[in-house]
Amino acid sequence: ISDDAILQGLADARMPARIEVLRRHPLLLLDGCHNPDGAKMLAATLTRADFEENLVGVLGVLADKDYKDMLSDLAPCFAKIYTFHTDAEAADSVADAIRKAVDYADENNLAGVVVCGSLYLAAEARPLLLKEAEK
Repeated sequence: ISDDAILQGLADARMPARIEVLRRHPLLLLDGCHNPDGAKMLAATLTRADFEENLVGVLGVLADKDYKDMLSDLAPCFAKIYTFHTDAEAADSVADAIRKAVDYADENNLAGVVVCGSLYLAAEARPLLLKEAEK
């Protein structure tokens, strides 16, 4: 295999649930960031895209992760956060959180919804977001 073929393969590679845009308008974005470095990368991406405080977050972080650092990086990106483990609005399930987040974004004319915080959350959320993206 040539170097060009390898480089083209890397350029064409896609990783589901890594800053994955499922719909652009309104935005539905899924990211399996599950540690502070991933959260920093997502926050930097959202900030560069000029989304600060114009998104609704759905955040799920496993108990053994450093959620406080992750939240401190991500919080400035969101007008509202739905979550399961911190001082934010609780939801009964991932599906409930996504529904509430999409509705809140629509009602408040926000740019969209970002689901992030763990690969487990991403795996559960992805099929729900794909259905939402079809609407």
